[in-house]
Amino acid sequence: MSDTVNPGYGQEPRANPFARWTTIVIGILLVALAVIAGRDIWVLSSQTTQQPWLKPVFGLFNESLPSWIVPASIAAMIIGLILVIIALKPRKRTHRAITSPISLWTRPVDISRMASQTARKVPGVSNAHSAVKGSSLSVNVAGDTTDPSLAERVEAALAPLVNRVDSPKQVKVRVQQEEVNK
Repeated sequence: MSDTVNPGYGQEPRANPFARWTTIVIGILLVALAVIAGRDIWVLSSQTTQQPWLKPVFGLFNESLPSWIVPASIAAMIIGLILVIIALKPRKRTHRAITSPISLWTRPVDISRMASQTARKVPGVSNAHSAVKGSSLSVNVAGDTTDPSLAERVEAALAPLVNRVDSPKQVKVRVQQEEVNK
């Protein structure tokens, strides 16, 4: 994304980071652990006959470290490293910039819809369907296949739209024989 499209006018919209859902799950687990710890504090400070739930866990570490503690520590470090990688993973692009004096963004599906609507307005086109994939816009129009200038006229009609968006830059127009309703 170059700074010449929208110089200094807001940030590009992006998808939610994967770390969001990881953080939510870890947060729920930590809240559950806090509830269990709060229950144990209540049990130890009150006159109840209930037993604390965490006392057996801490009893494991009374005298010597169990043999599983080293592999568990290595696993915890690997999980921590994976979580750091997830947190630093760049978010997926969801929008394309539109050349404008203000910050303006649109989704590829909306570019495709605008291209289909623009192509339908070209004389000789009965129907149009388009799709944006990567940096190309594919437009399939139903019309007279014997008209050699139909594809060129559709491309010319799409030029203002394509010139205003940051991507797609390549337009592929395919003319198909229009279907006759029986």
